[in-house]
Amino acid sequence: MIESFPIQSEQHSNNDTYKVLLDSLNEAIFIADPGSRQLLDCNRKAEQLTGFRKEQIDKLHGAQNFAWPTSAYQDCDADNLLVVETDIVARDGRQIPVEVNPSLVNFQGKELLITFVRDISERKQAEEKIRNSEEKFRTIFENVHDALIYLDHQGKIIDVNEKAINLYGGSRHELLDRHFTKIGIFSPQDEPELVRKFTHAFQEEKLSLDLSINNKKGQTIHLECSMTRIKNEKLVVTARDVTARKKVAQKLESSLDEKEILLKEIHHRVKNNMQIISSLLNLQARRVQNEEIQGMFIESQHRIQSMSLIHEQLYQSKDFSSIDLGKYIRNLVKSLYSSYGINSNRIKPVIAVRDVTLDIDTAIPCGLIINELVSNTLKYAFPEHKTGEIRIMMQTRNHEEHELVVQDDGIGLPADMDISNSPTMGLYIVHLLSTRQLKGQVAMDRAKGTQFTITFSKQNHYQ
Repeated sequence: MIESFPIQSEQHSNNDTYKVLLDSLNEAIFIADPGSRQLLDCNRKAEQLTGFRKEQIDKLHGAQNFAWPTSAYQDCDADNLLVVETDIVARDGRQIPVEVNPSLVNFQGKELLITFVRDISERKQAEEKIRNSEEKFRTIFENVHDALIYLDHQGKIIDVNEKAINLYGGSRHELLDRHFTKIGIFSPQDEPELVRKFTHAFQEEKLSLDLSINNKKGQTIHLECSMTRIKNEKLVVTARDVTARKKVAQKLESSLDEKEILLKEIHHRVKNNMQIISSLLNLQARRVQNEEIQGMFIESQHRIQSMSLIHEQLYQSKDFSSIDLGKYIRNLVKSLYSSYGINSNRIKPVIAVRDVTLDIDTAIPCGLIINELVSNTLKYAFPEHKTGEIRIMMQTRNHEEHELVVQDDGIGLPADMDISNSPTMGLYIVHLLSTRQLKGQVAMDRAKGTQFTITFSKQNHYQ
């Protein structure tokens, strides 16, 4: 759920504001992941509309299509989402006609689909009665909650209801018998598009659009409109004031932006704290005379730096949910070469990682594994200034499994070395992270130098 994103205590007030704003709207709101089509959250009105509790909606989402009705998104791309009408089936079996208004919001570099679902039963009934019963026309016309404007085929206003007069901010006689573009509430830039939509509505029977007006009282009002062709070459325009909803949507987006800033600050502080720990280890290592103990401090420092690089990359990124592994490995290897004073012309690093991204829970153990294997290679694989090559490769196989390969053409490991029972801390860490944390497998090949192959599933490893 959106409110379950990792946050610090100071963000609780933001979460409270988010929930109050979400539940204050008098329309059902569903928030979903446009990629996986997973329902992330919904408001109280959504529960009332469907008859299901939030937990039940989450389970039934795929079957009931509450937040992802097929008709709303078929033949549409992310840049061309349409306001559409469809039906949902409530818990009691009732088929409820709704208007679905999807909107894409960018959060942490990831698209979220916020869908407003409005019960249009009253409007549907009203439109049907208008088509089939002129006798009941006035009663329905004046009592629906939306503004209704009745136009002839030339665009002249024949009739309006009280709601339309209120939105206009003037009187009925100022509207009647005038062309709809000449009533002084549309900007000159919008008029050509409105005329085009009006013409198309007579060809397509129904057409939807969003627009803003400046009414006679000087108020700016945001409207959602639909144009419906009826008998006798007439057109009914239904307009709903969504100004309040627009403001709430802006506040929701602002709240998401605040969370993004806070998450960025968290990664920045974690990176700084790790750098402080690394500096403390470096100071302590300088005071130790025993070279073996000093080496342990330096190795621990490298491990902390490998994790710090991830938080630094997340801090600099627009997407907090994933790490560009190729960029991260290049920075890590560069840091290790600098730390050990190795010339890249003597031991050449070759990094073959393209278009691989990992979440932070997977990137950290992968980074520690690469840190241990590259460090081990730089220290032991090329003695007496021998030259050679280190290869680091990663690929995704069958869209389900990652394969990480770290290979060198150095002198190789002893023939009796068992990585699962290694006496060295570095290789023990590699085995532990590969099998337990990533829940994968690690294989070692000594045919030409040393090659480690780690395979693991793309699924979440922290369950």
